[in-house]
Amino acid sequence: MTRFEELLGTDFAGRPTGDVDDVIHGGYDHAEHRERVPGLVSLLGDASAADRERYLACLALVAWGEPVGYETVRQLSLDPRPRRTVGNWPRRRGLRRSGWRPSVR
Repeated sequence: MTRFEELLGTDFAGRPTGDVDDVIHGGYDHAEHRERVPGLVSLLGDASAADRERYLACLALVAWGEPVGYETVRQLSLDPRPRRTVGNWPRRRGLRRSGWRPSVR
């Protein structure tokens, strides 16, 4: 099982699921979602992870009201002109050059 599957491919009862939305929305009803936050932050900051997985990690963090999710969106929006787009994840020169990485506060 991959790190992504553990974090967003497994529901809060421990069952594998193919629907990430179920896991994200399930976090509203399960305080256990907070146990997944450090792993999602790590996945979000992992440049070698698949773009889709990083995007969904950010989406989950924002949906769960985690400050690091909002900070990621804010950092990506500082320069709204994409330099290059890979998949659905925009690559921003300013973000990469700044060395900014998400962290749990």
